[in-house]
Amino acid sequence: MDSSNNCRLVCVGRLADSKGQETVIRAAAILKAEISDLRIDFLGAGHSESHYRLLTKQLAVEDTCLFLGGLGHSEVMQRITQATISLIPSNAESSSYVAIESLSCGTPVIASKTGGIIEVVRDGIDGILVPKQDPEALASKIRMLHSDPQLRKRLGNNARQRFLDHFEQSIVIPQQADWLEEELSRNRTLASTRILTARY
Repeated sequence: MDSSNNCRLVCVGRLADSKGQETVIRAAAILKAEISDLRIDFLGAGHSESHYRLLTKQLAVEDTCLFLGGLGHSEVMQRITQATISLIPSNAESSSYVAIESLSCGTPVIASKTGGIIEVVRDGIDGILVPKQDPEALASKIRMLHSDPQLRKRLGNNARQRFLDHFEQSIVIPQQADWLEEELSRNRTLASTRILTARY
């Protein structure tokens, strides 16, 4: 996590309407006059890229919003680690690996309050949740975190601890193994019951 007061944000995900990058671009337009060092790196490729590039020009934020394309996983993780904030503006999200990866890097998250994101990010504890498709709300929370390094540090520390406590492999794999064993045991019991029922 970047502990300086620079405002370098990262937004990781396929460039598509469902991922909500347009909300980030519009938030950048709101903030550009007041945060001179604002930079948002969009990591990913997709069919909406041409639309988003045109929108950045229309809103005069093409120097603020940079589209870096699809990068390798190690470089993505490095950029998340170096970022001030990780933005996850999804309009719909069944699960959020980007949120978990951001937590693992100790980078505070601002994310849409939707889908599986709310199972990962705890509002006000290790990140901030905002309404989806609300550029004003997103801009307000970016402004808040940019102006408060201590809050960013606290959220980042909590994010890292959340990952270690709930998502790190040594925790998750045994939990998944226990669940799988329970499912197998339950299925074996059901199969035995069906056999007995068939006999009688």
